[in-house]
Order: sequence, then C-alpha cells, then structure tokens
Amino acid sequence: FMCDKTDYDNIFKGIVRCADCGRTMLVKVEHRRKRNSVLDQTFYCCSTYRKYGAKACDSHNLEARVLHEAVFADIQAHAKAAVNNREALVKKIANQMHLRVSSDRA
Repeated sequence: FMCDKTDYDNIFKGIVRCADCGRTMLVKVEHRRKRNSVLDQTFYCCSTYRKYGAKACDSHNLEARVLHEAVFADIQAHAKAAVNNREALVKKIANQMHLRVSSDRA
C-alpha cells in the first residue's frame, strides 16, 4: 500500500473517521486492483490499525466508490426535499441552527 501522491482527490480528508476508535481513515490506492478508475482502486482504512495493528483497532475498510455514492444520494435527497417543500426545509435548517425564522424571512 502506498500513501504517496495519487490521482485520487481526497475530498473527505480529515472527515472520514473509524467507527470504533474515532481516528481518521487513511486513503489507500491499490493499483494492483484491476479496476477501470482510480475511484474503484481506492479505499479508506483505519489509521490506528494501520499504525498499531490488530491489538489497537480492527482493519476497517471503506470503498471510496461506496462513500461517494452514499454522500451523493444524501445530497440528492436533500435537494429533492428542498424542491418539494422549501418552507419545511428552511424551518428544519433554522431549527438545527437554533435560529428563529420569522414568517417574512422564511
């Protein structure tokens, strides 16, 4: 596995974390994978496991394509909600931000 410069643009750098230890997941590009794109050659792995081994954490892996598709699906769902009911989405966001939105501002 190589951590060096790759063709994969890690837009999730520092955001993807291990569910068990909470440490950052590292990007690995495995060029030996006979796949069509760098996205399909790329996966995330637990940095704790990578550095300290199985005694510290498990060997969690997450395919980059799976992550990208999940994030894209979530963005599409939010966009659809915004188109279908803009007012409800504005109120939801305002509530999440702990803001009061007057009816004229909504």
